Amino acid sequence: MLVRSLFSKAVATLAAALAISSVQAQEWRVLPNVLSVEQCSHDGRVATGRLNVGGGDFHAFRFTPDGGIEDLGVMPGGAKSGGMSMDADGSVIAGIADDGVDDRAFRWHGGALIDMGTFGGPSALARFVNADGLTIVGDAMVNAVDTHAFVWRADAGKIDLGTLGGSDSSAALCSDDGMVVVGVSYDAVGDLKTFVWTDAAGMQDVGDLGGTFTLPTGLSADGSTAVGASLDGGGQPLPFRWTEAGGLENLGSLGPGPGAAIRVSTDGSVICGYSMTASGARAFRWTEAEGMKSLGTFGGAESYPEAMNAKGDYIVGLAQKPDTTLDAFLWRPQHGKRDLKWVIEQSVGVDLTGYRILSCDAISRSGRRMYLTVERPDASVSSFYVELAPKQRVAKDRWQAPYIAEHTNATLAYAQLANQYDPGSAASEYAYLYAQYGKTYGDAANKIRADYYDKKKKSNSYLSLRYSQYQMEYYAFLNAYYYGAQSGAPYAAETASSAYQAMTYLATEFE
Repeated sequence: MLVRSLFSKAVATLAAALAISSVQAQEWRVLPNVLSVEQCSHDGRVATGRLNVGGGDFHAFRFTPDGGIEDLGVMPGGAKSGGMSMDADGSVIAGIADDGVDDRAFRWHGGALIDMGTFGGPSALARFVNADGLTIVGDAMVNAVDTHAFVWRADAGKIDLGTLGGSDSSAALCSDDGMVVVGVSYDAVGDLKTFVWTDAAGMQDVGDLGGTFTLPTGLSADGSTAVGASLDGGGQPLPFRWTEAGGLENLGSLGPGPGAAIRVSTDGSVICGYSMTASGARAFRWTEAEGMKSLGTFGGAESYPEAMNAKGDYIVGLAQKPDTTLDAFLWRPQHGKRDLKWVIEQSVGVDLTGYRILSCDAISRSGRRMYLTVERPDASVSSFYVELAPKQRVAKDRWQAPYIAEHTNATLAYAQLANQYDPGSAASEYAYLYAQYGKTYGDAANKIRADYYDKKKKSNSYLSLRYSQYQMEYYAFLNAYYYGAQSGAPYAAETASSAYQAMTYLATEFE
């Protein structure tokens, strides 16, 4: 069985603390039998991960839109392998494969999987490849128990990076040029700490926020900035940024509770992650100029980021709806947060009715190419490749219209239920009445949307109807909010929440 060593244990520790039928087209393509995508090339046109080959076994693979899926096979005597990382153009792949007895790190550059060896122990794992494919980092066992981080270079072989004084270490990431490495190591007193390693300075402890545990989750391509989560003195994980000049910095929070930085841009200027608020976790985007900014939700309590492109102007994650389901989102500065499935439908021209995007597993540096885990209408789960067409950008008026209609309809439905459960309340009756008016104005506005936006007939009638709809949703919100706050009546809170969401999207019509 393939196993993940120290770094995976560190991730598990952090998690505990943070208590369609396929459309065969270049832009939207199913990856048959792929179990997971671990990483893609810089342009997003090559990917690697694990391919299901039957019998409980899986192989490392290499995918391209033009060539499809290539099975990279296994080591002699082995049955399993998995790709973990690749270089900038996808010509070099590294990962882990068994030899029939132990797990071994491999390097692939065409042909067979090449065993990268160990430091005398039985197992090793290659985790990350730099841009030119000439540097690989990971960890290898030095005896039957202990594991050390390594850097492999084409001209020097494997270099043992040692530890921070403890028994184990593991390298996770390196810069594009391969000169900066980050990972985790136990120190002399048994605490698990993040390290930064360079040829000149060796392994350095980046420090902590007062606790005993620090985990790196990202490194900028230029090697200037590492990000992750560090326990404070009370055992709560907090998001951090590390730079050589500034050391370890607490990025702050959006409210009470833990958080973590997840991804960092190529130059270290943009960071995304999540932070707990009083109502739930929120995805955030951080910059030096603006600090930590919440990306919000789809009306529910929580949101989480999963992937970010090189500039930090494409962020993909999951956001909760009022019914607590999680939908994938794409955030961009000019549009804010949009339903990723809807963006794909508009950009690529596919019908994804009944599909649900479960995760974004890899993203290109431009942000336009992604590898997604998707649940089909029949509840089966597959990996998909998508390329968003740059010439089919979605205008603002097109993306918010579905949400306006969704929340307007939801307001009316909840208001009707509230009125049925308590028909004697004037507040519930007024909320229901205003919700009906809001739906009427909304339907009328939708009939002339095409004239206003697509046919460029800029009459005031459309905006007048939208403004009237906004007013009705506002009055429905007020009645439902105070009705629910005073009596805790059924469906009052749901009515107020839906009306507020409708108002939020309606407000974008007047920007």
